[in-house]
Amino acid sequence: MATDSSAKLSITDNGSSVYMPSIMPKQQRLPQTRHDAPHLPSEKFKYSVWHDLKDNDIKGTQLNCPRVRKFPEKKESVFYRVTDDEGRKIHHSKKGRERVDYMKKTENWENCTDMNLSYQDLGHRYQKENLIRILKRLIRVERLDMADNSLTDIQAVTFPRCTHLTLCMNYINSFRKLPKCPQLKELNLACNHIETLDGLNVLRKTHLESLDLRRNPVVVTDNYRYRIFQTLPNLKELDGIPKLQSDDYEEEYDDENDQSKCIIS
Repeated sequence: MATDSSAKLSITDNGSSVYMPSIMPKQQRLPQTRHDAPHLPSEKFKYSVWHDLKDNDIKGTQLNCPRVRKFPEKKESVFYRVTDDEGRKIHHSKKGRERVDYMKKTENWENCTDMNLSYQDLGHRYQKENLIRILKRLIRVERLDMADNSLTDIQAVTFPRCTHLTLCMNYINSFRKLPKCPQLKELNLACNHIETLDGLNVLRKTHLESLDLRRNPVVVTDNYRYRIFQTLPNLKELDGIPKLQSDDYEEEYDDENDQSKCIIS
């Protein structure tokens, strides 16, 4: 066994110090070899969406959470060559305008009433054009979930029939950057970056009854609940709590005598 020898300081009984040799086993490094991980069977589908597949008549409205991300240009270079384990092509052979028309027909977003587009990072700048294209087609959607998509601004779109909108876990920092939803009743904006109530009055043009702003910086502002209920008189629930009697009264704050605040001198 290979060893490393070194000296170790030791104190004797009479108080003198001596160096005692110590022997330790030498650590041997294991040989490092690189092995490429085998591709999973699903590897061939990494750039595919449901309407790319052959012999498929499923509409977007039939899917619980349709995959709508735009894929890199590399997809086009292999689209017509990808095959299954038996050598059969997995994608359809449509090209050009025929392919675009087939995609729009199969998506069928105009007839969608319940849409879940969560957890797809659709707020990325590479995805923006495709996202807006899809959202503008949701003319009949009533429930829309776009949680955790890194969204910052979707004010360019309108959802005429949307009553329930979920935008939690995004990067929205202003009420003015919300889509227009004249029929809106429930809005979830938890875990965003809203710091002030500026622009809240845009929601007065809706039928909003429930608003969730939990885990936004704005929730710690003075008279937070009072100010929201004053701006939105039809609101019935804020942050999961029904309207309280105390929400009709403004609290007075005395900064000089407020013992809850930290004073640094």
